Amino acid sequence: MTIRELVMTRGWKKTMAKLYAWGASVVMIGALMKLEHFPLSSYFLIAGLGTEAIIFFFSGFEPVPEEWEWDRVYPELADKTTKVERKARQVAPATSGTALQKFDEMLLKAEITPELFTKLGNGMKSLADNAGKMTDLAHAHVVTSHFTESMREASDNLNSFSDAYMRSTEELTKSTNTITQSYTRTADQIGKLTQAGQDYVDQLEKMNRKLASLNKVYGNMLTAMNTNEEV
Repeated sequence: MTIRELVMTRGWKKTMAKLYAWGASVVMIGALMKLEHFPLSSYFLIAGLGTEAIIFFFSGFEPVPEEWEWDRVYPELADKTTKVERKARQVAPATSGTALQKFDEMLLKAEITPELFTKLGNGMKSLADNAGKMTDLAHAHVVTSHFTESMREASDNLNSFSDAYMRSTEELTKSTNTITQSYTRTADQIGKLTQAGQDYVDQLEKMNRKLASLNKVYGNMLTAMNTNEEV
């Protein structure tokens, strides 16, 4: 099958239609990521421009649209220029071969077969799929960056809370130590007062014993005096 026959087939037209659509998608994604300065945007731009170049290359094989002579159907469209061009085409000598036929011969010599174009079409489809995956990867990178920033902020907040908690613990420890020392001093004072009270009780007991002895002595003296008076 020659290139002329290949480009006239329905499969070629379908492949080119898909190639235009997928290529335009890759180009638009690459341009968008480059404008927004996304990660890997340079690779997307290279892929987009490369796809555009490949599309332009294959569009060169498309046949030239046939120019219908509508003046034969609608005579009112006929003019002098059309008639002259028609006569010029009629008297033009036939060439040995068209440029497209020569290009077909060149491709056959270079062993460029329709299977090669099919593989190239599959490669373009794979390129479009990979571009979509790269877009997902870039989006995942952005999401990961936001998540990392959120985790960093959460870590800073936790450190601030930990510092505040440590300061509160230190203040509470100081207050507890102060209260403990105050209780200890109070207990010492109470112990001293208790000892003083015990000493006071002991002194009172001694005084009572002395008063009892003194009373006994006075009682004996009174008894002795009464006895002398009776005698």
